[in-house]
Amino acid sequence: MNSMYKIIEQLAKEKKLTFDGEHSTNSNYMFNQHQKDFLNDLKEELEWQKHRENPSIIRNAYCFNCGEYITYELKDEKLVPNKKECFTETKFIVEIDVPTGKLMFDDWFKHATPLLEYLDDKNFDINNNKTRVGRMYDYAEQGMFHFFVGGSSPTIFTKDAAIFIGNDEYDDEDEIIPLIPDSEEKGYVSTELRWVSACDYSTYEKLAMAEFGEKEGKKKAKEALEEADVILDVEPGRYRLTYYTDVKESYELYGKIEKISQ
Repeated sequence: MNSMYKIIEQLAKEKKLTFDGEHSTNSNYMFNQHQKDFLNDLKEELEWQKHRENPSIIRNAYCFNCGEYITYELKDEKLVPNKKECFTETKFIVEIDVPTGKLMFDDWFKHATPLLEYLDDKNFDINNNKTRVGRMYDYAEQGMFHFFVGGSSPTIFTKDAAIFIGNDEYDDEDEIIPLIPDSEEKGYVSTELRWVSACDYSTYEKLAMAEFGEKEGKKKAKEALEEADVILDVEPGRYRLTYYTDVKESYELYGKIEKISQ
């Protein structure tokens, strides 16, 4: 048996082995949640590398925070990454104008592909937080909130003048634990495409007219409005989205939208 593996196996048994750094990889997850499988995979990897001098313990582990491929080496009792910096922020803010107050929500609006797909080229890898957030900022520059929520199909809640995007929790008795107590449920966004998109109807109409011409653009914008999952009538003005990436099962809040100025 590989001597390096024996050292790692013993450290794991003694609960002394740890991952250093902020990266979030499958290796971190497997070590914390399925340690036996992690050790079996590691044993095979080290056996394959047995003829190499000073082999890496873990190679090319994709980080779901920063999108980098990480290599780990054993130093003392830690698995140390070759790249220290990672994308660890979890709260982000973007703003858009809502001129008419007709705020429409969907995962991906009807006819949106020719209007907005070009924005995805800058941040095409959506498997990590860094580029997902980068895409969110790109869309906000075009007047649209667009943020990743996975397959959660979140509910839209309102309370006072604020809008919340997330899901209630259920206790062991299947009783609802409200995400936002005393709020009003306005519907939900079916996120088969893993994103929530929201913008003012007039913003979408302008994008559609620029792409399809005035007559056809207005028609397509109207169709997008009619097929949107949720439509809210809010006060016109400038709105801020606070978006969270560290969503917990016990508190599944993805975002809060609130008016900040006229």
